[in-house]
Amino acid sequence: MLIKNYRIPIKQIVFYGLFPSFIKKFIYRFKGYKIGNKVKIGLGSIIQGENVTIADHATIGFATVIKGKNINIGRYVTIASMVFIDSEHISIGEDTRIREQVYAGGLSLPDSALHIGKRCLIMQNTFLNPTKPITLGDDSAIGGNCSLFTHSSWLSTLEGYPVKFEPITIGKKVWIPWNTFITAGVTIGDNVIIGPGNVISRDIPSDSMANGNPLKIYPNIMKRALPVEKREIILNKIIDAFCKYLEYHDYAIKRDNGTNAEVIKISKGRKNYYILITDIFNKENSIKKIKYDLILFKDSPAEQNEQGRMIVSLFDLKRIGSTDTGEEFVRYFSRYGIRFERLN
Repeated sequence: MLIKNYRIPIKQIVFYGLFPSFIKKFIYRFKGYKIGNKVKIGLGSIIQGENVTIADHATIGFATVIKGKNINIGRYVTIASMVFIDSEHISIGEDTRIREQVYAGGLSLPDSALHIGKRCLIMQNTFLNPTKPITLGDDSAIGGNCSLFTHSSWLSTLEGYPVKFEPITIGKKVWIPWNTFITAGVTIGDNVIIGPGNVISRDIPSDSMANGNPLKIYPNIMKRALPVEKREIILNKIIDAFCKYLEYHDYAIKRDNGTNAEVIKISKGRKNYYILITDIFNKENSIKKIKYDLILFKDSPAEQNEQGRMIVSLFDLKRIGSTDTGEEFVRYFSRYGIRFERLN
């Protein structure tokens, strides 16, 4: 063979895969990789590439292999244990999560690529074949046991059998549930919901739902503007559930409802944490004696505040800063499909 492609990089795993994270980061920086602050690389995991960038707070779990010519992993990306990603070009946007035992690889071509947007999720045991580019837009998710193939070939094309090498493109805010199979050449628009267990072999336009065998496409009736009163009811239910979730984990909760704001005090031992939930930003909120760990604005955009606070806005789905309390809060909100773009 003229071209050798060792799928499992045994030498790298043996020589430095078993080193602790800080030693591997030192080795990678020496090799010219750009490694950000507070990056964690698990035991047995290796990254192999020519142009590699791993941004701040990225976490790579146990026994994970990432191979490619160009690798770009964004801030706060979490890649779990026993994941294998092998493609010429790999980009993963910030706050994206890849669960355990996801496999991405196959025949390698110059344009083979895996491009995953921000705040995406790929769940367990999913198989991605990026022989041609696979693109997943921001805020989209792929459930477990899914398969995405950008090529379809085995029997001889000289005997009339079809051979297909085409990319798969998936838009923003798309939900692909468990046990879905997507074939080469498919394009899925934005704001699409697919039923579980389907084979997707044709394009699906934006703002659609797709389900059934044969596949039928309907307008996305789930996405609609809600009245303010309905949004308020839903928000309060989520906050109530969040407080009960913390109480279950032995935190004491005290809630103080004012005219235009609510303060949630979270206590455990001698430590107290404070959340302010308010309709709009005003100066009084920022100069009170309480130092809030998180301020949630419901009807105004996120604005820069003093260091040590985290600001989250439901108005524009943006966030500024980071605190332990705030990170727990936004992670809980993501269970309801509510995600926030980082402004810093």
